[in-house]
Amino acid sequence: MLVVRRGAKEKMRLRKKSLFVFGIICFFAIVIIYVLSEIILLQSFERLEREYITKESSRTRDAVTQELSFISQKISDWAAWDDTYHFIDNLNPAYITSNINSITFQGLKINFMVFVNASGKVVLVKAFDLMQEKEIPASELLLSRLQPGSSFLQQKNIFEATKGLVMLEAYPAFVVSRPIITSEGKGPPRGTLLFGRFLDEGEIKSLSTFTGCPLVMHRIDRSPAESELHNVIRRFSGDSPVFLKPTSSKTIIAYSLIKDIDGRPALIFETNLPRDIFRTGQITVRYLILSISLVGFIFMIVVVIFLDKFVLFRLASLSQSVSGIGESGGVSLRLSVKGKDEIASLAGEINGMLEKLEHARARLYESETQYQRLVENVNSIVLTMDRDCNITFWNRFAAEFFGYTAREIIGYSAIGTIVPETESGGRNLKQFMYQVCQDPQESSNSINENIKRNGERVWIAWTNRPITGKDNEIIGVLCVGNDITEYKKLEERLVSLNKVFLTLGSDFDKNIQQLTRTCGELLDATCALYNKISEGMLCSVGQWNTPEDYTPASSPEGHICYDLLRSKQKDILVVRNLDQSQYYVSDPNVVKYHLKTYIGCPVQAFGEVISTLCVVFQRDIEPTDHDKRLIGILASAIGIEEERRYSQDAIRRSRDFYLTLFDSFPTPVWRSNINGDRDYFNKAWLEFTGKRIEQELGYGWLDSVHPEDQKEAVQMYEEAAREQRSFEVEYRLKKKNGEYRAMIETGTPFYDLKGNFAGYIGSCYDVTERKHRHK
Repeated sequence: MLVVRRGAKEKMRLRKKSLFVFGIICFFAIVIIYVLSEIILLQSFERLEREYITKESSRTRDAVTQELSFISQKISDWAAWDDTYHFIDNLNPAYITSNINSITFQGLKINFMVFVNASGKVVLVKAFDLMQEKEIPASELLLSRLQPGSSFLQQKNIFEATKGLVMLEAYPAFVVSRPIITSEGKGPPRGTLLFGRFLDEGEIKSLSTFTGCPLVMHRIDRSPAESELHNVIRRFSGDSPVFLKPTSSKTIIAYSLIKDIDGRPALIFETNLPRDIFRTGQITVRYLILSISLVGFIFMIVVVIFLDKFVLFRLASLSQSVSGIGESGGVSLRLSVKGKDEIASLAGEINGMLEKLEHARARLYESETQYQRLVENVNSIVLTMDRDCNITFWNRFAAEFFGYTAREIIGYSAIGTIVPETESGGRNLKQFMYQVCQDPQESSNSINENIKRNGERVWIAWTNRPITGKDNEIIGVLCVGNDITEYKKLEERLVSLNKVFLTLGSDFDKNIQQLTRTCGELLDATCALYNKISEGMLCSVGQWNTPEDYTPASSPEGHICYDLLRSKQKDILVVRNLDQSQYYVSDPNVVKYHLKTYIGCPVQAFGEVISTLCVVFQRDIEPTDHDKRLIGILASAIGIEEERRYSQDAIRRSRDFYLTLFDSFPTPVWRSNINGDRDYFNKAWLEFTGKRIEQELGYGWLDSVHPEDQKEAVQMYEEAAREQRSFEVEYRLKKKNGEYRAMIETGTPFYDLKGNFAGYIGSCYDVTERKHRHK
């Protein structure tokens, strides 16, 4: 009876505590949710509203930027135009008549254009009202800004446009200026061209359509200092060009600030928008609080009833039984609780725990044995070290890999045995290892160079984990490593290969020699050869590490490379055990240089096998896939060099053919480059002047032109070259006997294969006799 009363009292205490706790929790939960909803949720809606309106308002600035970009695109076609380039210099009226009219303004959608020459003088200005479709006077305020030193007239380079907003008398205007250059984008600039568009009522309507909301524009320069507009200006922050001003819970005004070209505040666009998001947030918060209060009250009542019936009473009984077992100390006792719920399951778990306690030590010992067996048989290096880098555990794989038995290595420092003090690259591994042992978490994954007992250097990828003792103090480190030497070697090969490709120049023979050397070095071969057939002989045109008595040209019969070439196969050929193959007899180099292995790759140019790249070894090796891929890449690079050599030779033969053709012309013929230097004279010219070609090159030919005619001849050429047009000029040219003959010279521009201007081809005709007959 005493036990029952204690259970009843325990039950009553739990019930009261449960009611009290749930009531307090629900009350504070509702209060906290209400406060957080007002502070966080409603503010989130307000912040979302501001972000949305700010984003929508920023479309006004995007519209301004788009208008300036549109004008900049239009002016680029006019400013980089040969007609404009000549007009700014000669003010040709025909240019104005044919290009600057009402159709031009309407097509470009601009209100004015201004032409300023290189000295800063306005040579032409035209303005047009697009709404009334008539010409209007130019803005005096705009013209007053076009003084030397103006930002519109100073560009950093000839391809740069200056653009921005300018406040004029009637309306603000979008203004863009660009240097006037040739159609090919060349200078020097002869002046500056300006296009502008008024920000009038029509343009504001267009911006309103673009942004999707009605806009009201305010000019800051025409607003009184004490006006509301200046109060708004002071509210703008440096980070945001948009200021929001709520007028009520239903509406909000968004102000967007636009600066002029000098960075000063110029315009403010005003937009009145509804506060739909904020109102939705207020309604949401009210419904949320009401719903949570109702659900919380119902939930509290239901939970307390079920908790009392199914949990509290049975939990009190279980607590009394466990206390009894604890006081008796008999682990053979068991709990008896009816049901299939969590409390019954808990009782069963406690019974199971009691039953398993006596077997725990045996299972723990068995587990440790299995773990040790697993570590010993895993195909990875597993070792442990104390904080002084002394090895404390060493698995079987580590012993086989490094060559030290556990008895030989345990107790000794890893530094100086399996870890060199200094890495090949110069890194201090001694200091690094102490850092790993002191704080393994800082180097949980590391890669470093190691050394085997036989002195071989290898690269290991380590995973390091701390070993902790009492109070989580680090007492050592567990290291698991895997050999990545092959991957490291492949990485080094790729780096070397990249450096070689970046240093290749224009000399084909040097490039091929460098690629051959790289092949031998990266494959660690005895020597490397690049062979091709020339005049019936097998010639090693590329060599690396060949013996001094090696013969680079010999009869091809019997050589491995010749058989590879003759087979026309495009796969890599590998021949091992050369001393047991047919080439031991047929290829004299195999016996002479004690060769064991041959690796050859066909070199292709224009889809045909033309030569071979090979490496030979005085040892027997089996090339890996990486080795084959490497020699294939280098062979492809040599093939590209051969294709480039053939193409350049073809171009040179073609050029020599045409120059030979000009030599047979009976009249003097010359050629100049894009700089105006003459670099070719045919035989007829040299026979006429009696000079060597070295004397005539560049501007040396002018020495044979009469002094009174030299200036005109050069001026006519330079004027034609600027416009890349044909020309004709008459001057007197001295023959080798000292007589001056009247010559008419004609020049015609010629172009390279890409269509670029390359210079002039010219010829001269003796008109002395014809002039005498006219006289």
